[in-house]
Amino acid sequence: MNNLEDLEQKIEEMRIYMYSLYHHDPLDDELIEASQTLDRLLNELSASNRTFNCE
Repeated sequence: MNNLEDLEQKIEEMRIYMYSLYHHDPLDDELIEASQTLDRLLNELSASNRTFNCE
């Protein structure tokens, strides 16, 4: 896998983890942390796509 595929895989794993936290307990503090991690990963993906498209 390349870095972009790794990042996409991490995003998918974090998305699934976040949904499982939400379904277990929507008030779980870990849900906020997971959401912030997912946001960071999505921002990385967005930046990677912008860099890729500019090349």
